[in-house]
Amino acid sequence: MYTLFTLEFYKLKRSWIFICAIAGTFVSPFLSSMMNYSMAIEDSNKDFLFKDIFYQNHIFSVLILNILLFGLIAAFIVNREYQEKTISSLLTIPVSRFNYITVKIIMSVFSMFFLTFLSYCIVLIIGLLFRAKGFTSEVLVSSLVYYAKGAILMIPCILTTMLLSCITKNFIVPIAFSIIAVMTNIFLINHEVYQYLYPWV
Repeated sequence: MYTLFTLEFYKLKRSWIFICAIAGTFVSPFLSSMMNYSMAIEDSNKDFLFKDIFYQNHIFSVLILNILLFGLIAAFIVNREYQEKTISSLLTIPVSRFNYITVKIIMSVFSMFFLTFLSYCIVLIIGLLFRAKGFTSEVLVSSLVYYAKGAILMIPCILTTMLLSCITKNFIVPIAFSIIAVMTNIFLINHEVYQYLYPWV
């Protein structure tokens, strides 16, 4: 199983999908930081605070970006075997299908937590560079906790994406599912009655 995990790790590390995902992870921290920074400049009564940029980035990520990025990675990890015609040869070697599927799930979840932590670190660095206020251990720990909770809540979405990728053997349906999930989140968070279902949807 360790060998399978190592192979999956190297395949993902060398893929353009993971590089694009890392680049995409920079988008939300940059936008949330610049938005809060510009608001602090325009309004003299408002401070540029660490807790604000951590929270804003978390909302952007969980609401939109992470669903698309994590869904893309999960679909790629499964669908790559079908695209490169390696699924047939993999099933002939003495490796149980349970271990094979488990490794792919672990790799997807590992990638998700890595990108979540990377997003957290980017916000931290931007806050330090722009001299954000409120740099306390309480803010850092509490922000890290709800980032981790947000990542955990993404696991069912990733598993669904992987299942759809296995069934359809292409990228289109899993990505369409991710887009529908994003639109559902946007609808729920702006609805007076159903906003309490977010992010549990």
